[in-house]
Amino acid sequence: MLRVASGSEKGRRLRSLKSLRPTEEQVRISLFNSLGAKIKDKRFLDLFAGTGAVGIEALSRGAREAWFVDRKRKCVDIIKENLKDCHFEEKARVFFTDARRAITIFAKKGEKFDLIFLDPPYERIDTLMESLELLGETELLNDDGLCIVQHSASVSLPEQVGSLVKSNVKIFGNTALTFYRREND
Repeated sequence: MLRVASGSEKGRRLRSLKSLRPTEEQVRISLFNSLGAKIKDKRFLDLFAGTGAVGIEALSRGAREAWFVDRKRKCVDIIKENLKDCHFEEKARVFFTDARRAITIFAKKGEKFDLIFLDPPYERIDTLMESLELLGETELLNDDGLCIVQHSASVSLPEQVGSLVKSNVKIFGNTALTFYRREND
């Protein structure tokens, strides 16, 4: 059962699809516990959002707003239903598009996010690297922001991608979270 782990909507059940691999509750709890108060009043971007569980967790823990991106219509519909169930429609925007296209469009519009979360399908290393490289070339991430990549623990991501520098890695069984910060000149 997929549910919100903490915050204002703690325990709320979230809808999912059998074809998805939502971020496990243990991983979400560890991620947001490590962020602590850094989530409060921040802008969160959930790329490859799937069910929206990670972005919804951010909202439940006090994020000011969350934007969700997924290229599958069924996922976009599930995200919208989950946001409605959690009463977060006013704090969210949902985009039916490819993550790389979204990064390019948001960057051109001058959008900035405090936290960016990427969780592409584990077998799509090419998609993950292309998205990460695009983020490293843009200024979508605020100077003091964090980019968090969820991926297979068997994959080691580069120390630096464009302006993004690896700052931490956490491993949970087969899952890894790699944290990047913007390089300060």
